[in-house]
Amino acid sequence: MNSVTLRLEAEPLILSALREDITSEDVSTNAVVDEAALGEVRLIAKQDGVICGLDVFARTFELLDEGARCKFTVADGEDVSAGQDLGVVSAHVRTLLSGERVALNYLQRMSGIATYTRQMARLFEGTRTRLVDTRKTCPNMRVFEKEAVRVGGASNHRYNLSDGVMLKDNHIDAAGGIAPAVAAARAYAPFVRKVEVEVETLDMVREAVAAGADIIMLDNMDHDTMAEAMAIIDGAAEVEVSGNVDAQNAAALVDLGVDIVSSGLPQAPHGHGPRGAGVAMGGEERRERLVALLGSADVPVSGADLARELGVSRQVIVQDIALIRRDGVDVASTHRGYVLARPSVPRRMFKVRHGEERVQEELDLIVDLGATVEDVVVNHRSYGVISVALGVSS
Repeated sequence: MNSVTLRLEAEPLILSALREDITSEDVSTNAVVDEAALGEVRLIAKQDGVICGLDVFARTFELLDEGARCKFTVADGEDVSAGQDLGVVSAHVRTLLSGERVALNYLQRMSGIATYTRQMARLFEGTRTRLVDTRKTCPNMRVFEKEAVRVGGASNHRYNLSDGVMLKDNHIDAAGGIAPAVAAARAYAPFVRKVEVEVETLDMVREAVAAGADIIMLDNMDHDTMAEAMAIIDGAAEVEVSGNVDAQNAAALVDLGVDIVSSGLPQAPHGHGPRGAGVAMGGEERRERLVALLGSADVPVSGADLARELGVSRQVIVQDIALIRRDGVDVASTHRGYVLARPSVPRRMFKVRHGEERVQEELDLIVDLGATVEDVVVNHRSYGVISVALGVSS
């Protein structure tokens, strides 16, 4: 996205999304994270696809923290693979936690659209036909979704109702027919505006050609009817095909030689078009590994060793330890490093006095109740204290 569009169009919408998610403060984060704590997280692709929206992702954090920095290893439009490292975000820990969801929402949505669009756009490579989008965008997401379509390899149709003249059935009915509708549009709209007419029958195609339409949209026609329409138009206008065009049937339109194929599916909500691409900030997986490292260690592990093992800075380790503690895991800090507290096991010493014949009964009773006999201490009248390690358990 160019810097002017990002600043004038996208930024106010990003701020609105942040205000929706943070009405006054992130109470969870502010409760457990020190205001001055700095950290960084890595951005990881969770599935194959086309990455898109990195500048929007970065701007989300920058609006929360002027000192936030994003360093990406890829650029918008590049193919990425599952597990690929896409970059790192450095900022105050509070910023990272508070902005993560909004930033990922944009990145996942835009990457999903770019990925699906590229699948469709490849069907028209090497032909005269261009794939374009529609106005069927999610509210307040148009600037982002149309950018994703462009990054995916298709072109943008008109941006909004002010961007071009498109006469649909309701306009035609209100004007009393195609010819008067085109005439009225020519008289009203600036001369630089093309006039597009949506048609559904071959008779409407003939009317649109006679009226001098610049673009004729063939809406929801079958393949044979569209072929007849192309013969009628015969180069008198640009031809657009629309209506239920998806990645499965788009290839069948190539042989018609139409100029434009429009589809709203790249931007469609879940269930019809693309799903959001899998992209995640890799903190959760790293914290799971951190806990596992501490759990397998017999001695305290220093922050430097953890940072080296996990490929992050010591400050990130400090941040992760705070989040792990917040989740209820007991991690202790010592002068030698971090220690994962293990559940305490009660230990008891029983003083007994009986003959040899009761020893087996005593051991069986203790073990059957789930305990472990660690050792036995005998106070011998001649030899003094005799201790033997046993470690007997069920």
